Amino acid sequence: MPESARKSDRLSYRDNQIAKMPGITKQTQQRTLILDLGDVLFHWSARNLTTFSPQEFHAVILSPTWAEYESGRVTEDEALSLIGKELSIKPSDIAEALSQCRKTLRVDQELVTQLKELKEELKGQLKVYAMTNITKEDFARLKAILPDWSLFDKEFTSFEAGMTKFELGFFEHVMNSVGVSNPSTVIFVDDKLGNVNRARSFGIHGIVFTSAPALMLPDDIDDTSAYLLAFSPPAASANPLLDRILKHRNAKEGLAMIYLCDNRPRIDAFVMVNAIRAFYHYNRGADVQPELNYVRRILVNRGYIEGTEMYVSGEPFLYFLACLIHDNPTAPEIQALREPTAAALRWYVNSRGDSFCVAARVLACQKIGVDPQSDVAYLKGLQEADGGWEMGWVCKFGRSKKRIGNRTLPTAWAIKALEQEPRQYQDGSIKMAVMRARSSSGPLANEMDGLEMSIIIDNTHAQSRLLKEHHINLLERTSRSLHTKEIRQRDKRSANDGPDPKVVTANMIETDRCNHDNDEVGKPVGKDADGCGFVAYTKGLDLSRVGPGYGQDAEGEAVEVEKDKGDGCGGAGEAILG
Repeated sequence: MPESARKSDRLSYRDNQIAKMPGITKQTQQRTLILDLGDVLFHWSARNLTTFSPQEFHAVILSPTWAEYESGRVTEDEALSLIGKELSIKPSDIAEALSQCRKTLRVDQELVTQLKELKEELKGQLKVYAMTNITKEDFARLKAILPDWSLFDKEFTSFEAGMTKFELGFFEHVMNSVGVSNPSTVIFVDDKLGNVNRARSFGIHGIVFTSAPALMLPDDIDDTSAYLLAFSPPAASANPLLDRILKHRNAKEGLAMIYLCDNRPRIDAFVMVNAIRAFYHYNRGADVQPELNYVRRILVNRGYIEGTEMYVSGEPFLYFLACLIHDNPTAPEIQALREPTAAALRWYVNSRGDSFCVAARVLACQKIGVDPQSDVAYLKGLQEADGGWEMGWVCKFGRSKKRIGNRTLPTAWAIKALEQEPRQYQDGSIKMAVMRARSSSGPLANEMDGLEMSIIIDNTHAQSRLLKEHHINLLERTSRSLHTKEIRQRDKRSANDGPDPKVVTANMIETDRCNHDNDEVGKPVGKDADGCGFVAYTKGLDLSRVGPGYGQDAEGEAVEVEKDKGDGCGGAGEAILG
């Protein structure tokens, strides 16, 4: 390609980048798929060469002279002669090896058919282009082995462009030719990581091709469900994936397993929620009612508080549930989860944690209308000097329990949460006023003096509920503050009195004649043998985050237990039941 044409391509591409900026112009986004041909749609083999080894053959086609040949700047005879001198190989042996490889050429017709069906389903919303390093003679051979090229809207070859994918100018040329205004709407698939990374440098979404099955289907239902929810492919493409999830159910319980294979019969409630979301997204909620019932039991009995084999903490479970509830307002079986999920979130609010936990918690609260203000303030404080957020631990390996974390996901979620927060109560149909209130009497006044509260004034049920939740959270935070000094003083007095009296086990409760299994969960049940009040909770519940002297009722709201009688015990609000 002439140098003037290359400069024109670069200028046109820069113009497109400027044109897509906000306030310049509004352009329609076009889904674009750019495919490599060799080792993606077309395959050949060097295993059975007789002239020299496959390694030597790959050295031939990776030489700079071969790139010159693919760019159309030298002929095949010239290229073989130069390469022969470079590698000390006879040009005739190279020619024979090329002939043997070309005889193995085949096309992946199944993948071609799948891509055609996908393109038809999108009804003109997807453009497919070929971009390949290839010689003129070899491209003619591809044309012969695949007579129907209707899949492609256009083919871009290195010999016509005068450039290979080793040059950034080839990518600029293709994007300018197809009229790409937003590179993020483009997917580039190639079998070579270097080519993919060069595409990524333009903002293109790059995928390294390994095999057709690996490209079309992830190996577990969590990733598969995330893909379906993020990209929302047509039902004709999604249903085979959903069917495969149903096929890999645990034989005994009939629940969807983590992995799309039969030799790892593991289930995970967190993963299951995302699968349920995907099925409801495609109006197939009836297919996953067993999974929904299992998730409901995990929620009600708080089987999520310590995470799972795959997830580090309980917050992702509540976030995934909040998304499910938010996205299915007309499904009664899903909306039945709203109140227990809200109660669980109220219990978690202000419990700190790393950036991922807090961001997930804030987003979940925003989804279903729980006030997350204390967590929002804390989340802002976790922002680093470079503008991002600290590393958050997202998931872990099941057997080794090694945690997997990064900064990217917490940063993205934190930004999303903080962007949504100012809009949480915005509604053009509701007139709102903001007032500042301050308690003026009673024992709470001293602690609350000077505390400013923004209160939403409205008569609607939804706003009243949000206001109630605001007061609940405020009460919980204030009550914890009230008891902090008292507990510290009692700790000092009881330091020499034996085992830590603030840790109450299930056995100790039974000794104190509490019928733990039959009492209503979360309600005060009386006094222990020493005269201290306590509350019955579901076994296994970690109450370390509940304020001193406080528990929760069945709805997750704060419940004060009876005052300490002087034996140094801090009350059931501090109990950790094993």
